[in-house]
Amino acid sequence: MNGIYLKELRDRILNNRELLYRVLLSAGAIILLLVTVPQIGGVVASSARVGEKKKTLIDVEEGMLNFSSLEQERDQLLNAYRSNLRSVPGQEEFPLFLEDVSRVGREQDIKIVAIEPRRAVDSPDQTHVKISIMVDAYCGYHQLGRFVSNLESADRLMKVTGIKLQKSEVDSERHHVLLNVTAFCLKEGIYEQMVR
Repeated sequence: MNGIYLKELRDRILNNRELLYRVLLSAGAIILLLVTVPQIGGVVASSARVGEKKKTLIDVEEGMLNFSSLEQERDQLLNAYRSNLRSVPGQEEFPLFLEDVSRVGREQDIKIVAIEPRRAVDSPDQTHVKISIMVDAYCGYHQLGRFVSNLESADRLMKVTGIKLQKSEVDSERHHVLLNVTAFCLKEGIYEQMVR
């Protein structure tokens, strides 16, 4: 009896083509959904990862474009650093300060009687020492102003920290001047460490 029922059902389905198309279409849609839904999810996830990688590549490309300008800026800063470091010579080059004071004095027509190094102030937490220099000289007001200005703008780092003016007993156009100049020197061995 089951065999007859199945035969009848088959004949009905074959005779009713519309029903056959519906059954085949439904079966195809189910198979298609079972196969493509996981693939669509994978495509969406891959698309998000591709977007992240594109953004990373764009950032890297922008960084590479700026790299040469950053290298140039680094080189300029390093050269400026080394140049500024040269304006503070090592403690062993202190006699250069005395020569500078003498040279600047001659350029301003100042009669220097004495240039005496006084004391060195060394702070353990600093990379430099301060050395006091006493300058005994005769000059006019304008010469003194130019002398101080030229000392403080010289190639080596110096600062006038004290001035004492007295009337000259010998020359009415010049005053007796005592200057205290502070010179800044790097401690021995520091320059080599800082240039590396």
